[in-house]
Amino acid sequence: MRLKVVKNRVLTDNFSKALVTSLMMTTAMSFYSIGVRPAVAQEDAQKNFAIPAGPLNQALTSFGRQAGLQVSYLASVASGKTSPGVSGRLSNQAALARLLQGSGLEYSFINATTVSISHASNGSSTTQSADGSILLDTITVTNNLNAAMDATYSSAGSSTYLSQKKIEQFRGMSTGDFLKGQAGVMTGDNRNSGAVDINIRGMQGFGRVPVVVDGAQQQNTVYRGYSGVASRNYIDPDMIGGVEIVKGPSSGVYGVGATGGVAVMRTLNADDILKEGQNYGFRVRGSMIGNTSTPPPEGTKGGLPDIDKSFLQECWNGCAPTPIPDELLNTNISSLGPSTGLNRPALLKPTSGSGSVAFASRWENLELLAAYSRRKIGNYHAGKHGNVPDKLKITDRLMEMPNTDIWFKYKDVSLGGLNRYRAGEEVLNTSQDNTSYLFKGKLELDDGHTFDVGYMKYKSIFGELMPSIIIRFDGAQQAPLSEVEVDSYTTRYNWNPDNDLINLTANLWHTKTETQIRTPYNFGMFDRTGYWDVAKRTGGDVSNESKFSSRWGDVTLNYGGSYTYETLAPPSDIEKLAGTVTNNEIARDGWRKEGSAFVSGEWKVNDWLKLDGALRYSKTHSYDRNARQVPAPGESTDTAPWYNNEERSSGFAPIM
Repeated sequence: MRLKVVKNRVLTDNFSKALVTSLMMTTAMSFYSIGVRPAVAQEDAQKNFAIPAGPLNQALTSFGRQAGLQVSYLASVASGKTSPGVSGRLSNQAALARLLQGSGLEYSFINATTVSISHASNGSSTTQSADGSILLDTITVTNNLNAAMDATYSSAGSSTYLSQKKIEQFRGMSTGDFLKGQAGVMTGDNRNSGAVDINIRGMQGFGRVPVVVDGAQQQNTVYRGYSGVASRNYIDPDMIGGVEIVKGPSSGVYGVGATGGVAVMRTLNADDILKEGQNYGFRVRGSMIGNTSTPPPEGTKGGLPDIDKSFLQECWNGCAPTPIPDELLNTNISSLGPSTGLNRPALLKPTSGSGSVAFASRWENLELLAAYSRRKIGNYHAGKHGNVPDKLKITDRLMEMPNTDIWFKYKDVSLGGLNRYRAGEEVLNTSQDNTSYLFKGKLELDDGHTFDVGYMKYKSIFGELMPSIIIRFDGAQQAPLSEVEVDSYTTRYNWNPDNDLINLTANLWHTKTETQIRTPYNFGMFDRTGYWDVAKRTGGDVSNESKFSSRWGDVTLNYGGSYTYETLAPPSDIEKLAGTVTNNEIARDGWRKEGSAFVSGEWKVNDWLKLDGALRYSKTHSYDRNARQVPAPGESTDTAPWYNNEERSSGFAPIM
């Protein structure tokens, strides 16, 4: 049987009473006998506490959240009592002792993660019913150990939380594999870029799903021909400490433009590396991967060529038929493709791998972390039991000329489906060689002030191919490897004093992404500078959380604003007019500004009713530095004036 622990909620239903009563009967004696004897880890570890004076039950809830402990006590124990509060860097034992000062209560640590509060004279308030059974008061159980994960089940909206442990278990081979299996969440171009392009409920690209890493954004839009565009975000999964995915429009500070949802990631911190009570430590990871091959030389063919041919069989005037070549009638069509790429490695032979090392150290008020990661993966080989092309499709077709006796009969030979790779064949342009560095620092001061700074560098050399080329002309071919380099700078300030009206967070960040894609935009040829740009983003945001309590219920308000300025341009030493970028398109060059303000509220009327809503105002301004000639009606293009496209927009977006 599983006990459901409810966060910040009184268990009042009969089943919960019976279940908790039976548990308390088996543990009441141990509560009384343990007294004040905390675990050794609780004595050693110190944390920053900022709990204001006020009702004792609220103080204990704040203590559980800030200490990361489960707090259990009878409702009658804390009823009508107040706490003087606590502020400063203390052990859990010392902080709890100050909270209970003058209350006539005592505490006992059941284990390293659970603490019980009871009267100093007796551990429970009980009565005996007529049948002799013991009846206990309502028991309040709070759990703050997995608050982010619990929000998936307690919040009104749909969300998903991935802990660092879960990411470690399911990180997979490619960068975005750790997101597999999440309801309503997919990743695009996962094998074709070394990036994360998150799709939530069918929405992706153009800012529809912002990806935020330590408060910073680096989303880059890449041209994909007839397949549209891809919005790419670069981060190594070994550097991620946790991910929260909010599905649908978001009322938070990161929800600007989010119609599909928001993915908020945090990088590693000291708590991910150090165990309780440790001052320094390191983590080493490594993996070996098979079923891959080193990318072949540029121009190497792969897969089956495009086959879509028609052969005349009969016509109205008795014309001679055109025979179908024997190689097309062959039931084994593997011979139609190149002889290379079929040397799949042995089952247990490692051909790729990844590794990372992270070091963290903690002092009284300071934490430092450094991490390095390398992930090198070759082109993977297709499976042998999936939907692979095994034969050509031959169909009869009759073509008749309208209002005449002219007709033709054909046999059409084609290769059905979109898959062009044979069973076990090397899938070209799916390799990636990623290197990442991460440096972070955190300073904790008195009165609830914390400062975080971070720098992350990501560099990737990866395979890239336009999707349309795979099913056209001679099929896929190995292109020159593309490159991307990302620098991300982040700073964060948080102030959470002894005041329910203030929980202030401010972020200031800058990202620079240099992308060079060497894919064949023109069929049959490569362009080494086919797509090369530098994207820079600078942004900041401020948000605050205020809580109010009254006889009509508890109210929580979140409000704040954000601002982003981004530029996109080719490198200074590259000509804007690249002759083979989509034939004659001019490289993108422009800037964009966006400001936003929001307010969201939650009114918790009682234990079973909660109302929430939000309102956001956004304003944007963009400018295209590439001027275009726009002739008036009847005017020659030679004399038409030049214009730069400039757009402004603003509006409100309510969320209920």
